[in-house]
Amino acid sequence: MISEGQIRQLGTPLEIYRRPNDSFVASFVGDANRLRGRLISIAAPDALVAWGPMHIKVPSAPLSNTPADASVDLYVRPEHLRIKSVGEPGTLTASVVSQVYHAGHVDLQLECQACTERLLVRSAGDQAIRHWPAGTRVGISIDADGCAAFPMAQR
Repeated sequence: MISEGQIRQLGTPLEIYRRPNDSFVASFVGDANRLRGRLISIAAPDALVAWGPMHIKVPSAPLSNTPADASVDLYVRPEHLRIKSVGEPGTLTASVVSQVYHAGHVDLQLECQACTERLLVRSAGDQAIRHWPAGTRVGISIDADGCAAFPMAQR
């Protein structure tokens, strides 16, 4: 992947999608939610990032010069957000704002207090339309596989 005449990352499409080298690559390839997290610790090859009550393991390399307790940008793909019951341990509460049916999956737009922007959640199949109509309050958790974090960019 090239940006402004510089190679940002070389790899297979899957490697680039799942393990982006920087925030540009993470936001350019596919859909991603950018969340404000907090770096808890680094123990190579992983770093631990907090988002609300959740602790998410991410690759440590991009955060190697970031001090503990610093704010970081946590990138979470829509298919790695999980809908749970409200109040389930380790979840944040959100409200379904809208649904878009895409034949093989449903995209849900959610609002939550811990988010500066709406969350995009991708649910396989069509069951999300019946289970979580607009206005429904839900719990949100993160399946950390494929998440990435980078030093916080200017907003």
